[in-house]
Amino acid sequence: MHYGIIGCGPVGAVFAVYLAQAGHKVSVLEQDAYKVEYLLKHKLIISGVLQAETQLTDVFASMEPFVRAAPDVILICAKS
Repeated sequence: MHYGIIGCGPVGAVFAVYLAQAGHKVSVLEQDAYKVEYLLKHKLIISGVLQAETQLTDVFASMEPFVRAAPDVILICAKS
């Protein structure tokens, strides 16, 4: 299954890490260009009560490439 995650804050990051560790493809749409660059170069690490890490490869700063990645399910993990 291919999951698209909009927003990589605390909730989006937890979803991204655990879905990737479960063997799913994960694409992330994040508006903060600095965060996009950082996530492409470094592992995403969850620490505290939950602990996990993964390297994301599909992190986008704009909607067009995110949509072209064609996720099966999209999780909206952004503040409203």
